[in-house]
Amino acid sequence: IYFYVTVRPLWVRLQGENHPLSADNTYELDCEAVGARPPPMMNWWKGSIPLRNTRETTSPDGNTTTSTVTFVPTMEDSGKILTCRATTPLIDDTTLEDGWKLNIHHVPIVSLELGSNLNASSIREGIDVYFECNIKSNPWVYKVSWRHNGMTLFNNASVGTIVSNQSLVLQSVSRARAGLYTCVGSNQEGDGESNPVYLDVKFAPVCKPGQQKVHGVARQETVRIQCELEANPQEGIHFTWKFNNTAEIIDIAASYFTTDRARSTTSYTPMTELDYGTLLCWGRNDLGVQKAPCVFHIIPAGKPDGLQNCTILNQTAESLHVECTDGFDGGLPQEFVMEVYDAMTQNLVTNVTSRVPAFTISGLESGIGFDISLYAANSKGRSDSVPLHAYTSKAAEKRTGWSDKPQPPEKCTITHQTVSSLRVGCYTPPEVLHHNHPDDVPTTYVLQVFDAETRHLVASATSQMAGMLEITDLPATYRDLVLSVRTVTAHATSDAVSIYTV
Repeated sequence: IYFYVTVRPLWVRLQGENHPLSADNTYELDCEAVGARPPPMMNWWKGSIPLRNTRETTSPDGNTTTSTVTFVPTMEDSGKILTCRATTPLIDDTTLEDGWKLNIHHVPIVSLELGSNLNASSIREGIDVYFECNIKSNPWVYKVSWRHNGMTLFNNASVGTIVSNQSLVLQSVSRARAGLYTCVGSNQEGDGESNPVYLDVKFAPVCKPGQQKVHGVARQETVRIQCELEANPQEGIHFTWKFNNTAEIIDIAASYFTTDRARSTTSYTPMTELDYGTLLCWGRNDLGVQKAPCVFHIIPAGKPDGLQNCTILNQTAESLHVECTDGFDGGLPQEFVMEVYDAMTQNLVTNVTSRVPAFTISGLESGIGFDISLYAANSKGRSDSVPLHAYTSKAAEKRTGWSDKPQPPEKCTITHQTVSSLRVGCYTPPEVLHHNHPDDVPTTYVLQVFDAETRHLVASATSQMAGMLEITDLPATYRDLVLSVRTVTAHATSDAVSIYTV
């Protein structure tokens, strides 16, 4: 005789500890019911919503039933109750359950907005601007950072940048502060970046940097002078032109120039010596009149000035690379020439012509000395030559360890900067210095300064000490600069270390 006894569960328990769960991750959670006969019905609930992705197993003795749920929590599940229930259908009121209050961790949800009392369409130079970073995060963020056009901003009261946790204040905002801003909240789950907010800064016209300021022109020859401005808004700019030859200032009638948004062009023909001088260009928009005019010097055309800061940046067994800084172009388009002569015979080996003062030649014979002549030329003539001496290494030297490509300097930082000068200090570890440059191989460190927008070489300097690279004649017309530092030996040049500055 067999007796079937129906017994309700003794207990129901969720297995493990109720730890925080990460949103959007997949988890398998177990619930155990003990003592029921026959095996109970097991089900899972998230709040009032049943969960379907479950499976059950029963121990060989039939005493323990384990239910497993596969669960992907979301951020909205935090605070809800996850419940496991076991029921014996043949017995009334036999349901037992166990539950956990869910604590769901997630990457910060971040939104950014402009200060509530600011009108995004009427922000002009000189006013204070602030942003508010709104964050929803579990766990709470341990850091809030700010970015301008993808670059991290730091608290710097001296330039009017005030970072205060979830607020960013830009004091006396300038046009350079325009662009996309975001804030980033960071917690143990990751980094959450906000929506971008574009800061549109309105400003009165200013001269666009990088324009040709000196024009060489012969008498009775016509030259087109183009005046380009930066302004916001650019629509409706009213231009004014004047001519100044020290004896008098003459207004130029509007019929003698054309206007296209932020650009105005005039044609000018000097007829006598008194027609040489300066052309002045102003603009006016809704924000006001340009404070300082754009100045264009009209001079008799002449030959260009000589090249400056010419440096051999790389010389191998068969090639040479030389870069210079150009001088005044004589008011006319110029080109640059490098002539290479055999140092022994003075025979011309090769010459190179370039639109920029940078030259590379290859296919040279190894182990030979060369005299190099560099100059600029335009339609009025050529400048004085700049001499250099170089040599190609012997072919066998390419296989020796000490002629390998040197390591670039490390930890390069700007230690001093003014409008017209800057100083850069780098560090080269002694073991790297000895390995790459033995005592009998001279080492030079080369600093080059480029305009960040055009990549035009502005200035350069060399030093035997990595910790002291200095330039004292920076042109004031450039704002954003890129600095490049290299290690140069007689046999090779290192990769460049770049530093950005404003």
